[in-house]
Amino acid sequence: MVLEDTYTSHMVQHAHLEPHAAIAQIDPSGRVMIWTNTQTPYFNRKAIAKVLNLPLTKVRIMGTL
Repeated sequence: MVLEDTYTSHMVQHAHLEPHAAIAQIDPSGRVMIWTNTQTPYFNRKAIAKVLNLPLTKVRIMGTL
């Protein structure tokens, strides 16, 4: 049996299940390490280095699950 009709639904907004959070640590050499749940670690690394006026080698982003 095949049912054909027009179906509609309300507009929906996707919901992220994880919180937006990060933890940062600066080691004695001045390297910034950030743990965060991100899908764009390289973009975030570049942006944070620029904001903090640091070379990319001084910023490390570690994605969490």
